[in-house]
Amino acid sequence: MTELTRQELWRSLRALTLLDMIVTPEGEEHLRMMDAYCKEGLNHFVLDNGGGDRLWVCLTDNAIVIKGFDHESSLNQFAAEQWDEGFFGRLFEGMPEELKALFDEEQLDETTFCMWQTEGVWHQNYMHEDGGEAYLMSYIFSTAEKLRAWAEDYYGRKLDEQIIKKLFDKGMLTEDEMKVLAPECEPRRIMAEFFSRTVSGR
Repeated sequence: MTELTRQELWRSLRALTLLDMIVTPEGEEHLRMMDAYCKEGLNHFVLDNGGGDRLWVCLTDNAIVIKGFDHESSLNQFAAEQWDEGFFGRLFEGMPEELKALFDEEQLDETTFCMWQTEGVWHQNYMHEDGGEAYLMSYIFSTAEKLRAWAEDYYGRKLDEQIIKKLFDKGMLTEDEMKVLAPECEPRRIMAEFFSRTVSGR
């Protein structure tokens, strides 16, 4: 189970989403790792590492859902073989229907682990094989330094320590700070898209 609070989850994913927008060149948005969208005023974050693995985090007013798909997990093949035996039903057993409804059928099928929090309590149905939870949850950074270290390796560029700390702590940067991270970026275009995709404070 994650030890991060709701606010820490939101802050970490929001920072990674904005950073990804800043450093991914215009016209190459298909290369972005992060996607964020609002559904009925609620934040959904989707991480796709380009290798067939995905992580979804949904923050509602009173609940959190985190689910992932690790394409190398043995549960992926096991699920295909055990389709008629209700494999996916066991992953989501006990989850409130309103939380399951946040995802379409294809998204629900594409799951190797799932956890949700209601009334401050985390719930998860553990399976007999590794669903890739530790691996995919490692993309949710608990500190600005962890985000910076990962991002410098992933994006292949040096990132200003203080700017990344501000991004992580505040979730916002000035146009000049964005230009320091990626001189080729267009801050106003990025911020317009960012605010259209995320709900502040969720």
